[in-house]
Amino acid sequence: MGLRLLHTADIHLDWLYEKFLPEARAKRRAEIRERFARLVDLAIERQVAAVLIAGDFFHGEGIAETTLNFCRHQLERLNAQGIWTLIATGNHDPLAAAYWRRQFPERVKIFSGEDWEVFHQLPGVEILGLSFLTDRRDRRVLASLPAGTGGAVRIAVVHSQILEGPAEPDYYPITEHEVVQSGLDYLALGHVHRPRAWYWGRTRVVYPGSSSRLTFKDAEARGVHLLQIEDGQLREERLELPDREFRTLELDLTRGVDGVYQAIDAVGDTGLCLRVRLSGLVEDGAEFLCDGIIRDFAGRFFHLEVEDQTVLLPGAEETGATVKGLFLKNIARRLADPALTDRERQALRYALYYGLTALKGVGRK
Repeated sequence: MGLRLLHTADIHLDWLYEKFLPEARAKRRAEIRERFARLVDLAIERQVAAVLIAGDFFHGEGIAETTLNFCRHQLERLNAQGIWTLIATGNHDPLAAAYWRRQFPERVKIFSGEDWEVFHQLPGVEILGLSFLTDRRDRRVLASLPAGTGGAVRIAVVHSQILEGPAEPDYYPITEHEVVQSGLDYLALGHVHRPRAWYWGRTRVVYPGSSSRLTFKDAEARGVHLLQIEDGQLREERLELPDREFRTLELDLTRGVDGVYQAIDAVGDTGLCLRVRLSGLVEDGAEFLCDGIIRDFAGRFFHLEVEDQTVLLPGAEETGATVKGLFLKNIARRLADPALTDRERQALRYALYYGLTALKGVGRK
């Protein structure tokens, strides 16, 4: 059977869910805890040797005592089965947080934040880990990766960002070149909540994504990665973990508000978290419509929120054959294109706002 490992990250126990009503917030936090318990079940069922947690196990320093007790119980379940838990802390749960000074079960290893530590307790594999000391670190961590001892499969566990463009390097940044030169077989990452997996050279690079949906950006299925090491070879499999759906309903008000309520009413799954996003050019503000949706559909879904991204048009007298009128008509026509990406749509909204400002008109997000 070889040796098996389970890679997860960004569990975010006690995530805030600030926009949720109190009852839904408490229930959703409980669901995150239940999903970690399910992850522990999976580790035991699959007879893994270790669970790798690549940062943000907890969401911040103010973690409830009940959550910490729950966490200890789950780690004790793994410990009782002889399963190691190897934790590289992240920017939301750095080593400076007080809860890391608590007593943990024997087979819990929390990696140092000073330098890479090498874990040699498992046969045929060398696991390197590095934690966050504080909430931001701009250190180029792969440059200090220790050399391998030869023969063993090499895995690194770290909460890190891939440098792709002009992003601020605040979260242990790494580049493609550094990964290719690292000699790693598998790079177990955390920090990005959207699951991603690819090869750079010989190295398999994996963000498993957050184990639960935390925001409406988390549309993809949630899951963990199961690694199997046998005869010096590493194989990897993604295991999905079912979770409550977060869905966004896009409604363009450019052609009017008819059908808005019918579209929301047609959403059949009342157990999901629904975001209604209103967009388009409108003659009057959409505040009353937003309030009405929340009022009239209260209790229909597990969670409901409305995002107003409409753009307020000036009066009809300003939409004629003037520079401003032609500009507004052109923007309206382009915003009505269903093939626009979110980024393109947002760019047009900014163009409208700054264009109106330049023309001494009135723009609104």
